[in-house]
Amino acid sequence: MSKGEQKRQFIIEQAAILFNERGIAGTSVDEVLEVANTSKGCFYGHFESKDELAQAAVDYLLGKLNDRRNNTVSKHKTAIAKINAALDNSKNPLKSYIEGGCPIVNFSTETDDTNPAIKKS
Repeated sequence: MSKGEQKRQFIIEQAAILFNERGIAGTSVDEVLEVANTSKGCFYGHFESKDELAQAAVDYLLGKLNDRRNNTVSKHKTAIAKINAALDNSKNPLKSYIEGGCPIVNFSTETDDTNPAIKKS
């Protein structure tokens, strides 16, 4: 991963935490810039808009959930054990290992008409 790709990924990861905790509409670009310790020029060099960043952040967090589920399920050998592991993995969506709670629950509130980029995801 190049230095530019690393910086882009870092911005996504930092924004994902803010978006998950505060919501996309409740988070400004300036707040993202502050936590990512970057400039507007750098931000807009990687993203056309806050919506593009939001879509990348949602994809990142959903990917983390998917990876965890896959890792949990792959530890088991039988179909029944795999199903039980998958169910146990999402038993309590309000109790998440991701900062700010479960992104599926959190972002589902933003899929209305105020955020078409997330609605597409």
